[in-house]
Amino acid sequence: TISRKEKKIGFVVVDLDRAIDHPHSQFNYFLRENDTVFIPKINELVSVSGAVRFAGMDSMKQISVPYFPGKRAKYYINNFLGGFDKSAMRRNVTTIEANGRIRRTKKILGVFNSFPVVEMGSKIVVPKKIDPATLPNASPINWNQVIETVSVKLTAVLTILILADKTAAVLQK
Repeated sequence: TISRKEKKIGFVVVDLDRAIDHPHSQFNYFLRENDTVFIPKINELVSVSGAVRFAGMDSMKQISVPYFPGKRAKYYINNFLGGFDKSAMRRNVTTIEANGRIRRTKKILGVFNSFPVVEMGSKIVVPKKIDPATLPNASPINWNQVIETVSVKLTAVLTILILADKTAAVLQK
């Protein structure tokens, strides 16, 4: 990654392989004054965190497993971590590559999940479903109040439409 202080841009994602192989690539940046280039050590492991069935995952926060070229996030979750937890949001599984690039699960035909291919040194994040009851300001929906509010507003709109129609009829005479 490149940390660019100019105009408070922050971190810039770099795909060094693409920049070297294709000199006219969008990833072939010009370095500027005060840029900081960070090149991480090679990490041959893949880290996984989140809603998986691995015993004790809550206390460990993250598990690291060996990297296998060409494998998708689901492979690591199923083969090393016991699969997805019942609270997992499978459609939102993301991988964070060593260069900072984030890839997320895509839907095929709106039904099937296509999990991202994992690169060496990536982190796989499996988010949990949000339980509305655990939200800080969560309160049960008062359906009587909802129905009352909708009916009052609907009555007001219909009254205005009827008055506008009657006024138009009077003006045409």
